[in-house]
Order: sequence, then C-alpha cells, then structure tokens
Amino acid sequence: MKRYSGLVVSLVVLGSIMVSIFASSNSSHAEATTKSADRFLDVKANFWAKSSIDYAVSKGYLKGVGNGLFKPDAPVTRAELAAVLSRVSINTENQVNGEFPDLVGHWSKDEVNRAAALGFFKPSDFPNGFKPTRKLTRTEMAKWMVYGLAAHDADYGQALKDTADTLVPVAEYYKGGLNKLDYPIVSVALGTGLMSGYPDGTFGTGKTTTRAEVAAILMRYESIQTKAANSYRDLNELREVGLTGTNVLSISKKVTWGNYNGKDLTLDRIMRTPIDAKNHIGSLVLHRMIYVDASPGVKNRGIYADMFAEPGDVVDDYYRIYTDISITPKKTVTNSMSFVSALDWVIGTGTFTLAGKYGYSSLRQTGYSKSEGKYITFGDIMPGGKTTRVWVRSAYVKDNYMDIVTGTGTYASLKVE
Repeated sequence: MKRYSGLVVSLVVLGSIMVSIFASSNSSHAEATTKSADRFLDVKANFWAKSSIDYAVSKGYLKGVGNGLFKPDAPVTRAELAAVLSRVSINTENQVNGEFPDLVGHWSKDEVNRAAALGFFKPSDFPNGFKPTRKLTRTEMAKWMVYGLAAHDADYGQALKDTADTLVPVAEYYKGGLNKLDYPIVSVALGTGLMSGYPDGTFGTGKTTTRAEVAAILMRYESIQTKAANSYRDLNELREVGLTGTNVLSISKKVTWGNYNGKDLTLDRIMRTPIDAKNHIGSLVLHRMIYVDASPGVKNRGIYADMFAEPGDVVDDYYRIYTDISITPKKTVTNSMSFVSALDWVIGTGTFTLAGKYGYSSLRQTGYSKSEGKYITFGDIMPGGKTTRVWVRSAYVKDNYMDIVTGTGTYASLKVE
C-alpha cells in the first residue's frame, strides 16, 4: 500500500415611510405586472439588480416610490422587510405568543404580526420594542430569512445546530464583527446561496440593507424555501466542518479509511483532543483540517477556497490542506525545526505559516520588532507552557494514503480521491 505524507506549509433611512413604498398586500397581480423596472428612471438596463427588481415588482412584492423612481439604494426598515416576507412565504401560520406594543396604530402592524406567525421572528426577540422604522442590517435580514426556512423545514433548523461551531468563511469571523450566536445564521445564508459576501472577504454584518438587495435576495428565498437543506453542497460542507472539524467528505469524490484490527482509522480519532506531539515537546490539538481541491479545471473547489487558496494555486492531482492547530510546549521551543518536527504527525516534513485578508493567525516572525524595541527569537514566539494557535498549509497527492501519527501512537489513515 503506497503511503504519502509530504506536506508543505506556509490563511435609510427613509424616515417614517408609508406602506405605499412597498407593494400593498391588496395589489392585484395584473396591476403589479405592469410595473416593470423599465418604468423606473433610476434603474438602468445595466443595473446589477434590474432583473430581480423586475421580478419582485411583477410579483407584487415591491413597487416604486413615486415620480418614476424605485430608489434601489435606499435602506430598508424592519417593518418593510416584515411586510414583504409575509407575502413571499409559503410557511404555515402558527399562533404567536406576545405582541409588539410599539406597533399600535402603525401601518405595518398586521403584516409584522403575520411575519411572526410565519416563523421569521417572535415578539420576544424584541424586548425593547420592534422599532419598525429602524434600518435593517444584513445580519438581521439573514436571521429572519434563515429562521423562516427553519420554520418551514426542520432540516434547516438542524443545519443551524450543525453549524453552531463551524468555521464561517467571512473576514468578520477572525477580525471581529460576527457574534458567535450568528455563526449558524451566516453559515446557512452562505451555504444556500441566499446571501453572499463582498470581494474583500466580509459579509457586511452591520451594513444596512437596500431595496435592490432585498429584491435580489427575495428572488433567491422564494426558490430556496421549496428545496431541501441537504440539497446544497456548500451548506453540507459547512455542516460537516461544524460537526467533525473537517470537510474531507464534502470535498472528495471518495474517502477510504485505513483499517487496523477491524477499526477504521478515521480523523475523529485525533481531532479536537489534546494529544502528545510526535517529538514529545508538548501537546497538540488539531482543531480543523480544511481541504481545497487544487487540481486544474475543478469548477467547485469548496466553500473555503476563497478564504485560503492563493489565486492561481493550481497543481495537478493535489489537495491543499489547511490545518488549524494549537501547540503547548512543555518547555520553551528555541528553534523552528523543533516546531516543524512537532507538527510532522499532522502535516509532514515542513511548514510555513499563512496570513490573509480573512485575518486568521499565522506564526509570529522572528527578527527585530520596532514596536517592542528588541529582536524576537523563536523562544519568544513559543515559550514553555504557553499555547500557540496557528493555521498551516500542506499539500496532499490524491489517491495516496496519508497517515497521521501522534506521539502516543494513535493515528488516522485515509486515502482521498
């Protein structure tokens, strides 16, 4: 049986807005279909969301604001989105406990109550009042829509549980701005394609939501609510990482585990548990192992490709493996080779640290530090008894067995096709 373990390392307000801005729930479909975005002076033919606006208007979800305008970049309020969601949903209405006292006399009261009955939110989510004119953030919009999916299909609710501890591929995950309670919300939104991030890697958690964005996302939501949660490859990958720490089963055509005394040598034998380093300098924890297909011509390299893989990082028949690892040495590690040897059980024979726009940690560099006014040695980087957590990169040739051996002899073995 051929073995391979070579790895090379180195990761608005519109003020108090009238209901007429959004389509009235009593508007007839015939009337709505005549209100194409072609009528709007501020929605040009090449506008990125024109087709979505056309669709939302034709369905009666949205309409113009008067004077031939749609105002695609205007922010959306809580009341407005609740009203729209109450029209697009196919959910069954359920009894709602509680009420929204600050909606008395407000135009949106009935539609907000209906949105709550459909499962998008509940009165207890707003202990300080619904605040109907508050501008909606992207995270809040994601939360309402994902809860709406979960109210319709229990497996979306299970997906929320499965991704509670996943690695969320947005810059706010490491750089800040994403609450841990919102990990599963953003994961389901990304994994289904309901929402996406920006070119700089951010999700835009605190950004307000525009009318154009709502039009685009409504079109996606209408489709997603009719499909099963497990039909989305990216969501399945996020769920696997949340549950197991790795995406290997989602990213590979086939995984074959090594076997010893009738037991499969699966990754869960060594994942997320402190174990002895191969060179016994201390303990190691393998938190996550992320695979990205680096073969040329692969259309879907995985949801984590943008987070980790460098542009143009393509190698025949290779997976790139990105490993999130902690090391706690028994005593100060004075040279990098000791560190490399300690990691050998996970990544092979060499290591370089990673850094990237997503803000994940790399190993601190040796050399003169202006901020500290001194030369930083490897001993400063990895003192005895202190835990250092970093991402490292490796490479793995497809269809070869990779053995991951610990200092105590516990090991995993797998062949990834």
